[in-house]
Amino acid sequence: MIAVLFALLLLVTRAEAVSPPVQGPCSEDSCIWFRVLDDEIGGAGPAGLLRHLRVRWWASAHPRGRGEDRGTEEQLQILCSGTRPALLVRRDGGWWKQPLDPGLEVQEAANGGAVALYAWTCHGIVLGNEASPELEELYPTRRTMNELEGRRLARLEDALR
Repeated sequence: MIAVLFALLLLVTRAEAVSPPVQGPCSEDSCIWFRVLDDEIGGAGPAGLLRHLRVRWWASAHPRGRGEDRGTEEQLQILCSGTRPALLVRRDGGWWKQPLDPGLEVQEAANGGAVALYAWTCHGIVLGNEASPELEELYPTRRTMNELEGRRLARLEDALR
């Protein structure tokens, strides 16, 4: 009986989110919202801190982001780095390191949701919130377009070098 109660407790604890709903980029009639459900440290190295995330994404026109129950979950890896922030994705049977440009206006970025997630996960910043610092203030040096093209990794851990 105690084992069953312990297993239920673990299940309930695991289901809790590690972040509140966070607003991402907005278009004319709605905004992208996300909630980090799981956040685990995957490693650390000279390039930064690797975080394994489980995230729920949804779109909402409501100012408080209602509609999360219709969202979709995704597993992501983010490299928190003071110089080379990146999103790490599975592509063609391997890993791809897709650099993020934290200095780009999030509404203009093709990967604005990923930049908003990066700001929240790595710095605790909600983009567009007057109480939060601007993400680009933390990254005074902007990347060139060549640096934003990304590269294939032999292993996920190679992102930390």
